[in-house]
Amino acid sequence: MALKVAGYSSSALSYKIVHQSAVTQTADVDVLGTGGTMSSIDVHNAHSSTIYLKMFLSSGTYTAGASEPDLMFRMPASTQKRFDLPSGISFNQLTFWTNSAAATNSTAAPGGTVSIIIVST
Repeated sequence: MALKVAGYSSSALSYKIVHQSAVTQTADVDVLGTGGTMSSIDVHNAHSSTIYLKMFLSSGTYTAGASEPDLMFRMPASTQKRFDLPSGISFNQLTFWTNSAAATNSTAAPGGTVSIIIVST
């Protein structure tokens, strides 16, 4: 996995960008180390089957296969999609992972390359 986090701050605009080039069933936990508001999510599923991007937004302990995701995005095979969030989605702690199944208790690997870019303030 190649997780990168960058940020910019000025009196006019402050934001952070999270880029994970290989999202897997192993969660990236509390990637920003602080709360914020997501304004967009770009997902690229280069795999030949559907995957589910799952996100946990609250503070607390994430447990693989047991924690109910706060958000879930279904991504068909070989697709790229941008989710713009005009009003933003607030989070206390940003954790994300992918599975090949929608079920909360799934720990099944996505089976291919999935990358995401998240922009937050």
